[in-house]
Amino acid sequence: MQVFNPLLFSGFWYEVSSIKPNVTPYIQQHCRNTKTLFIYDNSNPSKSILHTQTACTDFDNTVKTTLEAEITCNNISSSKSSMKSSTKCIISYPSQPFVPQSEYKILNTDYSTYAIVATNTYNNKINSSSIIQIYARVPYPGAKFLKTHKNTLYKLFNYNIDFYDTPQDLACIIIPPE
Repeated sequence: MQVFNPLLFSGFWYEVSSIKPNVTPYIQQHCRNTKTLFIYDNSNPSKSILHTQTACTDFDNTVKTTLEAEITCNNISSSKSSMKSSTKCIISYPSQPFVPQSEYKILNTDYSTYAIVATNTYNNKINSSSIIQIYARVPYPGAKFLKTHKNTLYKLFNYNIDFYDTPQDLACIIIPPE
């Protein structure tokens, strides 16, 4: 993926699978119905900003956590004469200053159906302490979708660690056929 487009990324995304090492269990480790709203803020012409609001429920469907964050992205050219560019993003938690900011890497997305993102990366590389999330635009995209995007991580990054599939409230969702 080259340059990230925050406007296309805006809207609701459902976390359908994740790896969250070193995350305290009461902070979204085993949430269900995890949904994030990404809101594009174009008030600063020199950088792209996405405000996020994430919520998940506990198994009794009460809201377990809500988390607000800000993702700030800068487009970076490889060289002055090169047309190649990439996007460097940082996620921070203004309402929780004790949570350190970290790199936010959009590993792969088509903007309309899936996104694979990672935080706690180092020099754009995913590692054993990275938080990796697979997002979908719908709450239950199906087993084939999950398998495809988990395999994407393996093929692109040789990353093969078991994911925790985020439970969705199946009572309210029509499960599509595989």
